[in-house]
Amino acid sequence: MSSFVPEGPTWIRSTVCASTTCLEVAIGEAQVMLRNSTSPEGPEVAVTRDEWQVFLQGAKNGDFDLS
Repeated sequence: MSSFVPEGPTWIRSTVCASTTCLEVAIGEAQVMLRNSTSPEGPEVAVTRDEWQVFLQGAKNGDFDLS
């Protein structure tokens, strides 16, 4: 029996991203990773799933809207 080992995380971006300059997200079991789509080989930022949920709630509440 062979076991499947993924080559890496599955990166996704928002459907409202109309260009290649977007934030990409990979959601794992224990963490969420973020990277710049224009530099996929560049640095990644990892946060816990709880931190990600708090961030998303703040974004939905307008906490990070540009003035």
